Amino acid sequence: MARIEIISLELPSGIVIGGENSTIKTLGEKLKNFRARHQVSMETVMHAADLSVSTILNLEHGRTGKPRGSTVRKLLSYMDFMDNES
Repeated sequence: MARIEIISLELPSGIVIGGENSTIKTLGEKLKNFRARHQVSMETVMHAADLSVSTILNLEHGRTGKPRGSTVRKLLSYMDFMDNES
């Protein structure tokens, strides 16, 4: 049986991803909610975070079990920036 480890990551803006008290457990869920809240397309995120649309699609649909550290940093940096601009 696979072991699932729950981690928590908090950004300077107060964004929390994961952890037992979070309703958002994955980066993909966070990204999906972020895009809906800010009304931005996958293409916008792709260009701003310098990622491929397939990477974003795979994250949002739960097909990426453990994303690369560089992918996580790019996305969280972009989301943090956008949240601070609002």
